[in-house]
Amino acid sequence: MVHTQMIKGFIEGFILETLSRQALSSIEIIKYIKDRSSLEISEGTIYPLMLRMEKDKLVSSEQFYNPSGTKIKKYSITTLGLKELGTIKNYWQQFKDVAQKLLGDNHEQ
Repeated sequence: MVHTQMIKGFIEGFILETLSRQALSSIEIIKYIKDRSSLEISEGTIYPLMLRMEKDKLVSSEQFYNPSGTKIKKYSITTLGLKELGTIKNYWQQFKDVAQKLLGDNHEQ
């Protein structure tokens, strides 16, 4: 399992990437990420993060009513969110390049 502290800074990027594919509720985002990785994001982590991302205009939300009578809030990525996702992916590539040079098996001796 990936160490939580190591990926903490990338959770926003994981969420934005997920929402670039489709609009989802917080619970659906958690499930989507968990189904595709060993990463488990708690509801206590995602709710404040989604509120902040909405406040920062990286995502927007819409309320839906489901047959059980409860409201479901679905999030979509915004144009600003797509731009931020591109920035995060660029930083990630730079990080991978440095990590490969410093930690990779193919470094010069």
